[in-house]
Amino acid sequence: MKIHTENEDGNFIDIVQEDCKLIGTATKEYASDFVAAWNWAEDQNERAEQRTGGAVMEWKPIETAPKDREILLACPRRGVVVGSWNDERFKKKPRPYWSNYTEYLWGVTDCRNDQPTHWQPLPDMPSNNEDKTKENTQ
Repeated sequence: MKIHTENEDGNFIDIVQEDCKLIGTATKEYASDFVAAWNWAEDQNERAEQRTGGAVMEWKPIETAPKDREILLACPRRGVVVGSWNDERFKKKPRPYWSNYTEYLWGVTDCRNDQPTHWQPLPDMPSNNEDKTKENTQ
């Protein structure tokens, strides 16, 4: 489901889904980035479904997730986000956690409090052959 911004109030903007469900509030500075990232992930899911004939990729338990690359994460509050493992290897007292792009909007504490339960690999980028095939069929 796509999201957009509305209800500007000073320096903050509400971020809502198409069905008017409030997702959260962000500063004007980060709201457009958040909306763009969310909508990008939604587009990637739709493209993946089209490429696989509507087959839905299976969500896997977070314990099985790779910690060496970005993946799709299913978080209880934020929903589907793109993220990766942050081992905090350069900290004196590391506390590893799953980080995601919303961390820049809501902060590390909020990100730590909304850890994912499941994951999926990122969909493949479309190849030039797929684009040419699509043009020839139109």
